[in-house]
Amino acid sequence: MPSVSNAKTAPLKPAPVEWPGEIHDTAHATAASATLADSLCLGLLHCENQGVCEEGTTSYDFLAGFRGVAESGVSLWPFAVEHVQNHHCQCPDRYTGVRCEVEFVTCGDREHTCFHGARCLETMDDLNEQAETVYSCNCETIDTASLTHYAGNFCEHPASSVCDNGVHRSFCVNDGVCLDSMDEHRLGLGHIASTQVENQLKPRLFGKGTRQSIINHPEFSTLSLSGFSVLVVMSIVFGLLLYWGQRRRKSRVQVEELIASVTAVDMPIPVRLPIKSAEVV
Repeated sequence: MPSVSNAKTAPLKPAPVEWPGEIHDTAHATAASATLADSLCLGLLHCENQGVCEEGTTSYDFLAGFRGVAESGVSLWPFAVEHVQNHHCQCPDRYTGVRCEVEFVTCGDREHTCFHGARCLETMDDLNEQAETVYSCNCETIDTASLTHYAGNFCEHPASSVCDNGVHRSFCVNDGVCLDSMDEHRLGLGHIASTQVENQLKPRLFGKGTRQSIINHPEFSTLSLSGFSVLVVMSIVFGLLLYWGQRRRKSRVQVEELIASVTAVDMPIPVRLPIKSAEVV
């Protein structure tokens, strides 16, 4: 019979794993960090217009030349939020905002800026000795398919409420509220926040409201335009009447002066000689 060994077989041990040492795969680490940042951004921000979410705060330095900060230090730009929980979207050209949701365009050599899809309007200032180009924003060019209207020197203020009485429409900004009025010429007004500059908003329609800050969209300006036309016609008629009245008075004075000058000239006076009777021879 074969002999049986009482020796126990040693258990197999796994071969030791050889680690290469410190990992230098920066591309993998960067991708992992970006994935983590993306996951954080998904819960905080939704970047628009191909914006990329990043950690930190954004900057609106390019707005500094356009009266972007009031004396109180409060930003005048409604969209100028610098971050959402220390995250923001890095925007491509022509877009700004913490989510890259605001389209903008610069006019001339960065002399003016228009927001929300408004386009630059170029005019010539002939009041000075040398004609200068003046830029402004045409809010009519904004796509109103979203039913959002904008106003302001830069079309930066969105409508907070729309005043519609079934015939005429207007809108308020800066949380302004429409007020009812019995006068069809007064559609409603809103108020300007105390931290904002009032001359940024130029009323086109005067009416009743919390404070005078109504902004009329150009398509709502029919009433204001008709009233202005009547005023122009009345001014022209009044000017013509005044002109003809002055001419009549001037003509009458000239006639009186002519008569006076004629009567003042020495005129020859005819002398009637006596008729001699014939002598009788």
